[in-house]
Formats: sequence, C-alpha cells, structure tokens
Amino acid sequence: MEIAQLLAAGLGRAPQFVLVGYASIDQSVARGDADIGLSGIEDTPARRTAMAVTVPYYRFREVLTVREADRDAVHALRDLAGRRVGTLGGRSPTTSC
Repeated sequence: MEIAQLLAAGLGRAPQFVLVGYASIDQSVARGDADIGLSGIEDTPARRTAMAVTVPYYRFREVLTVREADRDAVHALRDLAGRRVGTLGGRSPTTSC
C-alpha cells in the first residue's frame, strides 16, 4: 500500500484501491478499471508488448516448500524429477520435472 500511496502522491492524485484477482490484474488495467497494477507482477516479454512496465520496485526469491515427510529427500529442484509439483495459478513453469 505504501508504494501505491507514494506513486499517487507523486502523480498528484489520491490512491483508490480496487480489489481484483491476481490473475486478472492485466485485464483490469487494460479495461480501465485501474490505472496501475501492483502486486508482484512479473516483467515478461508478453506483458511488455501490451503494457508499459517500470523498473522492478521489489526483489523476491522463490522458496521450495515440501511436506515434512519429504524434508530429507527434497533440497533442490533436481530432487523433484518425476514428482507432481503445485504452483501458483496463472504462472508459466520455467522448469519441468
């Protein structure tokens, strides 16, 4: 929220927060429901063809989470070969197992 408030202040506007699903942020901005989409949106080539993107305002890291029963068997992506892997919806996998 602080980033949105700073952006709005810099633009001389009052922030108005619009709740949309993560997977619908691009469509919401394209329709004009919101002027700016914020929420860990990735800078991808496809997104750049349709929208203006900024320099990253936040850096993050991915965390591999496994069941307690698998804690000694899974330490890296290579350990997932042949296993089913769950990810966030709407994201393209960058590694196949």
